[in-house]
Amino acid sequence: MQVIIKTTTENYLASQTTENNLAEVNALKVSYLTRWHKLVQLQTNQQNMINSDTLNEAYVQGF
Repeated sequence: MQVIIKTTTENYLASQTTENNLAEVNALKVSYLTRWHKLVQLQTNQQNMINSDTLNEAYVQGF
């Protein structure tokens, strides 16, 4: 599921990118990936205190 969501998100952002909004779209990508990596790290550090369904939902909501 994570791969599908990530691919869909990347495709959407790529389709919305223009010369006029390149910086904004790239900032959104960085913010989005940073949030996702923090959630994954939290899951790893807390060993299953957050289940994968919760992380996937947070990933979707982050976008």
